[in-house]
Amino acid sequence: MHKILTLALLLAALWYAALAQAETSSAGHNGGNKSFPSCRTHFRLQQTPVSRSYTIAVDQTTRLSPMLVQDTVERVVRSLKPGDHVKIVTFSGMSQHYFTFIALELRIDVPPSEDEWDTAIPAAQVDAAKTCFTRQIALARSKVQKELTRLLSENLAHTPAKSEIFKAIHSIASITDPAVPEKILVAVSDLVENSDIAVLYRKHSLAVSDPKAVLVAVKHHGLLASLPNTKVYVVGAAFMPAPKNHVGLKQREALKSLWQAYFTAAKAQVLAWGDPALLSEIL
Repeated sequence: MHKILTLALLLAALWYAALAQAETSSAGHNGGNKSFPSCRTHFRLQQTPVSRSYTIAVDQTTRLSPMLVQDTVERVVRSLKPGDHVKIVTFSGMSQHYFTFIALELRIDVPPSEDEWDTAIPAAQVDAAKTCFTRQIALARSKVQKELTRLLSENLAHTPAKSEIFKAIHSIASITDPAVPEKILVAVSDLVENSDIAVLYRKHSLAVSDPKAVLVAVKHHGLLASLPNTKVYVVGAAFMPAPKNHVGLKQREALKSLWQAYFTAAKAQVLAWGDPALLSEIL
């Protein structure tokens, strides 16, 4: 019995070492984090299917206020739960330093079922397993908080003027597993497209003259994403930094009409439109 307990403690120590390494790793510079520790793998439990695909799409051409950054990060972190496959994806117009990129990727394990606690985990390892699952979700929330805060707080003074938002969302949809029953897309962007497809930005302000024509152009270029069973939350819509930070109601409503039509055509559901801040929780 003593040997079994010693072995269990050794295995737990090894997992915590991996956990500590993950806590100190810099996910924003390695194209995601494929080494995020799994409690299920460590305790030799069968991995459960992903319950929810959770993508945070960060537009690098949108510079939010510090207050809005904090509010957005807190809402995202609060909404994370076991079974989530989380990606933070950055995007902008294509250039040498700014492009669609998976800045962070991790998966939060589903805790053991009652049957697994009773039969699949040795009694000597139960306490270590409970600690493992508790620490893993805390680590996931911490990593998402740090990376999302970093990305949204970066100095964007040299960010390129081009913003290929339609293309980015299409790309994000293409790397999302269609078999996952529930999908969340948090789009942190002013949603002001400025590309060869459409120019919604003129004289340092928003200019949406014909939403229907824009949607026709998007479909013509094959950039209408497929987002079935996706709940969309928008943060930062029509947000303009000071000093030109006022956008009239008519233009804001035209932008909303365009993107509502886009997401409806993509078979997604817009649950919250942050203009610029979210006023409800991410569910």
